[in-house]
Amino acid sequence: MARKRLKAIFDAAHLGAGFQLALADLEIRGAGDLLGGEQSGHIAAVGFDLYAQLLAESVEVKRAEREGRAPIRKRGTAILDLPVTAHLPSSYVEDEGQRLDLYRRLGAAQSAASIRAIADEMRDRFGEAPEPAQRLLEVAQLRADASDAGLASILRDEGRLVIRFADLPRGVAERVLADRPRGELTFQQGGLRSSTPASPERIWRIAVEIVGLLAAEGRRLEAAAASTAPLA
Repeated sequence: MARKRLKAIFDAAHLGAGFQLALADLEIRGAGDLLGGEQSGHIAAVGFDLYAQLLAESVEVKRAEREGRAPIRKRGTAILDLPVTAHLPSSYVEDEGQRLDLYRRLGAAQSAASIRAIADEMRDRFGEAPEPAQRLLEVAQLRADASDAGLASILRDEGRLVIRFADLPRGVAERVLADRPRGELTFQQGGLRSSTPASPERIWRIAVEIVGLLAAEGRRLEAAAASTAPLA
């Protein structure tokens, strides 16, 4: 186990590798339900994504101190804390090193194209993905979309979906989601939440739909801004 951890640290030694390192640590210790409540220690207390983000930030702060510079503050990755089972079963990807590599790459993926490429590679190498592996790909896509949409976090609290904004203007969210069913969502300070409790699967579907709409609008606005920007 010590050698596996050293290899994971070596492979994730680049800037901002805390997320990948956290994935590797989970795999070495036994990831189980990647986003569920079966983890122990700090991950169980704060949630996997928050743990990974805090770890990445701490690694960057320590590296900056060692190199005598200010820490690089990257645009935050959206935190997901939803009750879904998302992992690579050992019966699907038998080799532990290959599972670690796939976790690392999915953790670093920031676009639909990169996630599709990984999904295609998995299908070619290991066959059709079982449900937990397919959901892991969907989680990676949801996180990338949420970051593109300017969201800070997506979680389930007391049976309700809760979405918190980072740099997404509330007015944009209200306009984009104006056609959602009446009474489904309630806007509040810094975000929105579903009005009634729902099952984990229903919460997941609502999150995917809403984040997809917001991400598409965010990309449209970014493209429009880029097309009207003056040439340097």
